[in-house]
Formats: sequence, C-alpha cells, structure tokens
Amino acid sequence: MTWTRGGDSAATDPDLMKVAGYDPEDDRLLNEVAGFVFRCYFQVARHRTDYAVDPGTAMALGGARWRELVSHATRAGLMTPVEIDSVQHWMMKADSGFMHVPTRAELEWAAQRKKDLRDPRLYVQVRLRDGDNCRWCGILVHWTGPRTNRSGELDHLNPGEPGTFETMVVSCAQCNHGRGADVEVWDSKRALRPVPEQPVYGSHTAKVLTNNGWPTTPNHRSDEDGQAPAGAGTARPDQAVRPATPGDGPTSRPRAPRESRPSPARVSNPQSPETGLVGSGREGSDTTSTPGDRSPTSNAAPDQPQPPRPRRRRGKRGGRARPTSGGTQA
Repeated sequence: MTWTRGGDSAATDPDLMKVAGYDPEDDRLLNEVAGFVFRCYFQVARHRTDYAVDPGTAMALGGARWRELVSHATRAGLMTPVEIDSVQHWMMKADSGFMHVPTRAELEWAAQRKKDLRDPRLYVQVRLRDGDNCRWCGILVHWTGPRTNRSGELDHLNPGEPGTFETMVVSCAQCNHGRGADVEVWDSKRALRPVPEQPVYGSHTAKVLTNNGWPTTPNHRSDEDGQAPAGAGTARPDQAVRPATPGDGPTSRPRAPRESRPSPARVSNPQSPETGLVGSGREGSDTTSTPGDRSPTSNAAPDQPQPPRPRRRRGKRGGRARPTSGGTQA
C-alpha cells in the first residue's frame, strides 16, 4: 500500500508561492516548479524512499531544466540537499499540512497492525480476558452497528511492535485514537485499568468466543447505559491467562455427522386406507391400478368395468391437439 495525501492548501502553500517572485518575467515558472515538486512526492511514495529524491529521479521528472527546477524548489524550502551513501540527494518538505507521504516504517507498522487485528489467536484471548469494557476509560463498547466513539477496538500498548496477548487490550475508539496521537503524553496522564475479575460479555463477544472454542453465555443484553451489569459469562477470567494455540478449539460450531442426521422415510407404493388401492400416497393417484380404477373417489366399485376414456391425439411439438367432431378421433 502506497499513498500520498496533500493538504487542502497545498496548491497555495506560502513556500510554493515564493517561486513566483524568483523570476517575475516568467509566468510559467510557478506551475512548472509545482508540477515538478508534486511529481517528486508521488515518486518517493511509490518507491518508499522516505522523502529522499535521488539525482536520477530529479532528472527524469524535470527533463532538461531539472537543475533549475531543483534550485528554485530548494530556495523556496520545498527541497533540502542531503548526502546519502556519498551521493547528492534532496529531501522533500515533510509537512502533513502540505504533503504527507507515509514512510517505510509507517507502512510496515500499518501492515503488522492489520495482521494482529485479524489473528484469532490474539483477539479471541484479549476479548476473553477483558470483556466488553475499555481498559482505559471503562466504558462499555459495542462491536457492531455504526462507528461511534464507543466502538470496540484493540489497542497496541507498544505501537510499532507486533502485538502479543500481554501488549494488546480492549479499547473504545475514542481512547484508541486519542492515544495514537501522542502515546507518551497519553500514558503519562492515564493509567491502564486492571483486568476485570468478572468480564462483561455481550452477544457479539459471546458468539466470537463460542465459535473459537470458548463456550460463553452473554451476561448483558444492552450497552446503552454504558454500565457493566452484574453477572459473568460461562468462561472464567483465569482461563484467559493461557494464550490460545491452533489446536485449542474449533473455529466454528461443530456439525452433526451425516450418519446421525434423520432422513425422511420412503414408502414404496402405499395402500390407501379408503379405497384399498396401491399408489404414491397422494389422493387420486395410482401407479398399479387398471384404467377403470383411476378414480378412487368414484361411486363405482373397484371391480366394476368402466368405459375407456377417449384418447386424445397429440399435435406436433409446440402445437395443440385438434379435436374432431362428435368427440371421436380421426
């Protein structure tokens, strides 16, 4: 994943606007330098060079005037000369209000964080231990529905490092995002709450735990009041001390073996209790009777001969049979 985000005022940034005064006679210079600088940002984002532009990139993007464009951008403070591996480079202006490019470390951390949040060996054990209360403010979180400040999330206590059972906690969205802005300041003003003795489990958490091998009964119906109700789930808090392993439990509810599932009984040619005829079991059906016995609801006795029904001649495919006059067939 590579992306670049420009600020709302990037096109009119004061440093960029300075370029227009370097050569007032050339009204094309400002747009030319702006296009060159923005393309440099896109290139460093694509190759994850952490804002560093090498001479080859500057030459490819600036063409025959690349030295002049670099000079104007450097004079305006949009690029800074640096030496990397004994080669001249230029560092782009690192200002999120102007143009933000994620560094290699930021991209790797984003990928690691996504991996941790999708690992059932982590999130199942963390939610089993903490329940549905934020470990920072104590508010009751919700895991489904529209995103709000009370949406349940998992917070990494050590940002930038792979998550473990000990370094991840349940958090509300407001606390998680607020701490992410400045971890050191947040941690200096707030203390992490202890592990609850009787975790609160809503229906969603109980379902997640049950489907992953920890049968759990929800012990509250609603989180509207934000208070933890009395009671506890069937899973004990001390069970959460042992991190899960791949063989701990099924990832879904077990299904009954095929042999144990009941199958509908098949009855071959059942006999009607009313007429004594053998048929498929439906009223008026008969697979073995004679033409005279086709109507079990008739008043005639089963052994009394019945006049044969006139046969109808089928027409050609897609057409209708043509009845002849007098009810007889040609």
